[in-house]
Amino acid sequence: MALIYGYRAVQEALRAGGGIRHLYVARNRGRKVSVLADNARRNGISVSVVPGRELLQICRSQRHQGIAAEVTHQPHTVDDLVGIARERGESPFLVVTDHLEDPHNLGAVLRTAECVGCHGAVIPIRRASPVTGTVVRASAGATAHLPLAMVNNVAQAVRQLKELDVWCVGLSGHAEKTVYESDLKGPLALVVGAEDFGIGHAVELACDFGVRIPLYGNVESLNASVAFGVAAFEALRQRRGL
Repeated sequence: MALIYGYRAVQEALRAGGGIRHLYVARNRGRKVSVLADNARRNGISVSVVPGRELLQICRSQRHQGIAAEVTHQPHTVDDLVGIARERGESPFLVVTDHLEDPHNLGAVLRTAECVGCHGAVIPIRRASPVTGTVVRASAGATAHLPLAMVNNVAQAVRQLKELDVWCVGLSGHAEKTVYESDLKGPLALVVGAEDFGIGHAVELACDFGVRIPLYGNVESLNASVAFGVAAFEALRQRRGL
């Protein structure tokens, strides 16, 4: 059971259908939150109206926007994510995160992944941000729609994806080819690394190849979520023939 909070995060969880077990709303809630709570009740979800101070204690954040929810996430495996794509008759398109420790960065990556049509995300269990309410809020509720596979070893997960005929492409500042010079149209997993040192050595070795984003300013690197966004939308452009 996990707790998510914020109007958009809860709204998307309700839209996705299933997963929400209980809703908390602040007593001094606004009209939008009231409408959301009424929709939840009509769908058989229990709702507790609590003082704002109590909701603050529940969420441990002042950014709850008057609403929070207890949710259960369906566990997925790496095989599941590839299977979801192939059941739809589509070429797999995934994101693999390698030890992203900033929850806002992880949330932004997951939001972009859902927006470009990724079939799922692979996230490490250790030495990385867990999928907390902050991550869900930063993802604008994208986690309600994007299947997540939690893994113990990212390099092993990359090798597993390769065995499933998915090309694993690491985002690396020292890669020979740019993202614009590379073929990203087939079964694809984009691997994005940590904020400070990028992809770990073992993960980089496991990837089929790396790509870089050309930079022309004085700063040597992009924020991890921005770098993934650039690469993901270039992959989308190629895959849709845009």
